[in-house]
Amino acid sequence: MTLTVAVEFHGVTTIPITSKKIVFSSKKGNKITVRDVIKELLSLEPRLGGKVIDPSNHLLLSSYLGNINGEKFIEGNEDEMKNGDSLIVIPRMAGG
Repeated sequence: MTLTVAVEFHGVTTIPITSKKIVFSSKKGNKITVRDVIKELLSLEPRLGGKVIDPSNHLLLSSYLGNINGEKFIEGNEDEMKNGDSLIVIPRMAGG
């Protein structure tokens, strides 16, 4: 089964890449972890390494937060994502 997820960037996270939203598919079944999503994201956008993502452990850098579907902030990178989910990446100092 192919699973499709999106990663959305808000605030300064858009600096290293050209798109605010990246959609990709995985053939890992009907659920994947945030770690899987971050690994795939790093392979698609290597410029995020060291700026948004720590490439050594596939975690967001401490200056960023991840949220799944606008409902749950991630803790680490073992949270599960399902088909159609979005991982929203925002800087901790987002303001309005």
